[in-house]
Amino acid sequence: LIPFDKSVWFFLFSLLVVLSINLRAQWGPDIRLTYADYLSEISNNNARCIATNGDTIHITWSDGRLGTYTNIFYKRSTNAGMTWGIDTRLSYSGSGARYPAIAVKGELVHVVYPSSDQIYYNRSTDAGLSWGPEIQLSNNSLWPQYPSVSVSDSILFVVWEDHRDGNYEIYFKRSTNNGSTWEADTRLTNGQ
Repeated sequence: LIPFDKSVWFFLFSLLVVLSINLRAQWGPDIRLTYADYLSEISNNNARCIATNGDTIHITWSDGRLGTYTNIFYKRSTNAGMTWGIDTRLSYSGSGARYPAIAVKGELVHVVYPSSDQIYYNRSTDAGLSWGPEIQLSNNSLWPQYPSVSVSDSILFVVWEDHRDGNYEIYFKRSTNNGSTWEADTRLTNGQ
């Protein structure tokens, strides 16, 4: 072994201390985002509830702050999570809106969720600043749940689990014009 003098050991020790401080400094304290008196929940797959575009973070969740039924809410941060805007209610369709999923492409933010035994869609064309009306995507669903949404250019893809045929099957729907119109549901599985 080559012996090191004290200045080399001091330099290596100092470098290790600085690196360990910088690694720990990357995580800030927890930031509470909801203040509902009733349970706030995100989807069973948390990854579907958050989407980013640059420094803008979009999140969606459900909670029952407005009464008996749960509703879908949205919130955004435009500075990489340092501060957060107000809660925006997205669902007005009826009862039991839960399991939201979100996708973002540029200024367009897309949210899907089941409510009142149907699948609904809502979008923002200005990065979450304002929202359009709810659009009912399904017409004969039964106990739909766990939707997921993905976007590629102007094409939106939505899948969800649905019990309309007597057992849970996976259904698919797409829009080729950023959610303005939608094609018919397509059943993807045949579990019998």
